[in-house]
Amino acid sequence: MPNDYSRRKFLKHAAMMAGAASATATSTFARNNVNAQPPTTRPNILWLTCEDMGLHLGCFGDKDSETPALDALARDGVKYTNACCVAGVCAPSRAGIITAMYPSSIGASNMRVRNSTPQEDFLHGFPFYLREVGYYCSNNSKTDYQLAVSETEPWDESGNEAHWNKRPNGKKFFAVFNYFETHESRYQSPSSGVREIASYPPYYPDTKRAKAVWTEYYNKIRDMDTWVKERIDELKKVGLYEETIIVFFSDHGVGLPRAKRWVYNAGINVPMIIRIPEKFRVAKQGIPNSISTDLVSMIDMGPTTLNLAGVPIPLHCQGIPFLGKNLPPKRTHLFAARDRIDNRYDFVRSVRDQRFIYIKNFTPWKPYAQHIEYCEKGAMMQELRSAHDKGTLSEAGELFMAAYRPEEELYDLQTDPHEINNLASSPEHGSRIRDMRKRLEGWMTEIRDVGCVPEWIMISRARTDGSIWRSMRRGTSNPLNRYLPVINLLSKGDGALDELGVLLDDPEPVVRYWAAIGVGNIWDNNASYEARLSEMLSDPEEYVRQASARALCFMGKNVSSALDILGTALKADEMPVALHAGNIVDELGSIAKPLESTIQSLIEAKEYIGEVNRRTLETINDPPTYPFS
Repeated sequence: MPNDYSRRKFLKHAAMMAGAASATATSTFARNNVNAQPPTTRPNILWLTCEDMGLHLGCFGDKDSETPALDALARDGVKYTNACCVAGVCAPSRAGIITAMYPSSIGASNMRVRNSTPQEDFLHGFPFYLREVGYYCSNNSKTDYQLAVSETEPWDESGNEAHWNKRPNGKKFFAVFNYFETHESRYQSPSSGVREIASYPPYYPDTKRAKAVWTEYYNKIRDMDTWVKERIDELKKVGLYEETIIVFFSDHGVGLPRAKRWVYNAGINVPMIIRIPEKFRVAKQGIPNSISTDLVSMIDMGPTTLNLAGVPIPLHCQGIPFLGKNLPPKRTHLFAARDRIDNRYDFVRSVRDQRFIYIKNFTPWKPYAQHIEYCEKGAMMQELRSAHDKGTLSEAGELFMAAYRPEEELYDLQTDPHEINNLASSPEHGSRIRDMRKRLEGWMTEIRDVGCVPEWIMISRARTDGSIWRSMRRGTSNPLNRYLPVINLLSKGDGALDELGVLLDDPEPVVRYWAAIGVGNIWDNNASYEARLSEMLSDPEEYVRQASARALCFMGKNVSSALDILGTALKADEMPVALHAGNIVDELGSIAKPLESTIQSLIEAKEYIGEVNRRTLETINDPPTYPFS
C-alpha cells in the first residue's frame, strides 16, 4: 500500500471535504505547520527542467552522453536513480507535479482535458503557497497543467520572459526554467548522421533512419547541457549559487514509442539531480557526489520544495517530502497511469519497487501501438511499422507491435532493464505478482482512481457535483469497490460471460458500461444477450448506448440500430462523446461501411475527432478488429 503518512493526510482531508460544499487550502487549519521557518533562513530554489529524457547523462553512467555541466552539478549534489513520474506523457505528468496529486484522482489523466472538468477550489498549484510567505515565483515558460483554472495562477510571472532576476530586492525566489528542445518533436525528423550508441534499445529497428533518431536525441541532450550551464552561470555571476538549491529533472522518460506515453520504466524513470548548498543541508542530506536509490514520485516535488523552504504542506497533497526536516517514512512503491492518449482510449496502471515493475493492462484486447496520429508522424514509429511489415523487426520489437497484450506484465529491472522478458506467468514470481497486484488495486481504491469512469461520464458527474474528486466521494461507500471487480472480468474469457450478463442490469451506469464492453469482447458466444443489449441502445447513459452498440455489431445482431446509435454519436458536439464513438467505429472495420459518408464528413474536424475518422476511413474495408480473435 502507499506510504501511511501520505494516506493519513489524504484521508483526513478527504473526510473533511466529503461533508463540505467547498474548501480552501489557504486556511492554516488545512496546513501542516510543523516545519514553518522565518523568511531569513529560507533558500532560493531553482528548477531546471527538460522534456522527454531518460537517464542518458554522463553522470548516470552513460559513456556516450556529453553532459559536462550536469556532470559537474552531480559532483556537487545528489543523483536520484529511482525518480519516476506518474504518467509517461507531458500534460498528465505536469498536472501531478504542479498539484502534488495523482492525475487519476483529480480527473487529469486523459490527455488535454483542461477546462472540461471542474476542480475543487483547494486545488492550487503548489507555488501558490510559496507566494503566500513572500517568495517571488517565476515560470519560463511551459505550463500544460490540465487544470480548469488559469495556468498562470500560481506564478508572479509565467512566460518566455519570466526570470528570478525580476523579483523585488531582497525577495527569495522559486524559479522554473524549462528546456523544450529535448521534446520528441525535435528529434523525430533527424537531420544528423548516425553514430553507434551503446544504449540503443533492442526493440527499435536496426535501420539507419531509426538510429539517426537516437543519435539526434543524444545531440539534443548535449545542447540541453549547454543551456544548464548558462542558467547556473547566471546564479554564480551575481553571487547566488551558494544561496540557491538547484533541482534538475525531466518531465517524463524518453520521447519515443514504447517509452513516452507508456508506463514502462523507460517512460516514467527520469534523471534527477539536486544540489543543496551546505548552509541549507539537513542531517545527511545533500552530500556532494552521492547517489540516492530512494523511490521518488514526481508528485513529491512540490511538497519537497515547500518543505525545503519551510512552508507548510497542504493536507490535500498526495505527494510527500523527501528532503528537509521531519520527513515521513520513505516510499516503498511508485505508481503510474496511462489513460486516453490523444485520440485513443486506453487503461493501464503500473507499480514498481526498487527492482521490479508490474503492469496491469485493463484493456488487453487493444494493441500496444494504437494508431495515434501525432506518433505516426515521427520517424521512429514509421520505422517500427515498416520493419514489422517487412518482417525485419527484432523479437523484442515485435512484442510492442503485437495485436493484443497480456493482462499482466512483470519485469526485473536489474537483469532486464529494457523490459522485454515478461515474468508474469513465472511460478517463481507468483507471490510477487499477487503482492504487486494487491498493492496496485489498493492504491487505485485509495485514491478513487477515475480511470475506471469512462471520460464523458466523468465529465458529466464533475459538472453536476462540482468536481470528479467530489463525485467519487459522495455517500459512504468507495465506488472502486464496485468498479474494479467488473473491470477485472473483462479479460477472463467465456467463463465470465454469465457474470457480465447479470451486470448488464446493474443500476450503476459505470458497471453497465464495462459489462457491455465485456460481453462484446466475448463476441462469438454472447447471442443470448441480444435482447438485453438491444434494450440498452435506449439506455439513459450515452456511453452505455455506445458500448451496447459495439457488442451488437460484433455479434452481428441488430446491427442497423447499433450503427444508428454510433453514427449519431460520431456527430456529437462533445469531444469525448464523438471520440469514444470514433474509437468503436474504427474497431468495426467493414461492419461500419454504412457510416462511410458520415465518417468522410468528419475527417477535417478539429484535432482528435478528425484524426480518428481519418484513420477509420483508411480501414473501413478491413475485417473487424474482434477482441482476442
